[in-house]
Amino acid sequence: APFTITGVASAARGTPNGRILYLFNATTQNMTIANEDVNSAAENRIITGSGAGISTTGTGMIQMIYSTPDSRWVVLATQL
Repeated sequence: APFTITGVASAARGTPNGRILYLFNATTQNMTIANEDVNSAAENRIITGSGAGISTTGTGMIQMIYSTPDSRWVVLATQL
């Protein structure tokens, strides 16, 4: 079934500024990255850059960077 990621948990001591994270969807199901979803703690939320969720169509990848000033993950690139 299609699934949605609303945030990414920070490390126990906080996620360092500039940490890069790749989310790879190896399934045939659509993966949606929610934008600023209130169901995740503020420091775990994701800024997609579009103001809305972004989705892969089956296999795809999202590259994000952690911004300490924003206390958010920020999407850098997508391969949908």
